[in-house]
Amino acid sequence: MIGDRARFGVLVGPAEVEHAQLRSVKIYLGGEDLTFRDDQVYVPNFLLRVGLTLRALDDWPDLAPHAAMLGTDPRALHERLVAESEHDPVLASWDERLSFLEWGEITFPFHSFLFRFGDQMWLTARHVEGELQVAEVEPAELRDIVERAHRVVADDYAGYRKRAGLD
Repeated sequence: MIGDRARFGVLVGPAEVEHAQLRSVKIYLGGEDLTFRDDQVYVPNFLLRVGLTLRALDDWPDLAPHAAMLGTDPRALHERLVAESEHDPVLASWDERLSFLEWGEITFPFHSFLFRFGDQMWLTARHVEGELQVAEVEPAELRDIVERAHRVVADDYAGYRKRAGLD
């Protein structure tokens, strides 16, 4: 387990010798396994998407200057973005910029956001079959969890590609 299952964690399953392009990756938030329906990732796509997430974290929007318009309650903001962004172009732009954990098919069944207010961050997610989960996360810890998950999968996949003569 990378991180904390009770708050935010990623569990990367063992590499499969016969199917090296597939890998089990479970994502936990607030103790809930958000990937309980499907935890198989296509490794090249996963690495691309998690890499994009890491780059986005470098310049994640600070919502503190926009608190008067958006509010500061992560639960309410999550619900508002999901419910109203389709009909409100301003909220739609925030929905796009704040969506998080978009790591391929395993993340299709849930909607997740990362909210930053100054030095504080909250990760929210609601699986279509579950309750809204909210966890306060330290920015450095969040980055570490995402980087470590990426590194484990990338290193194993690079080893597979080398053994298979693909690189």
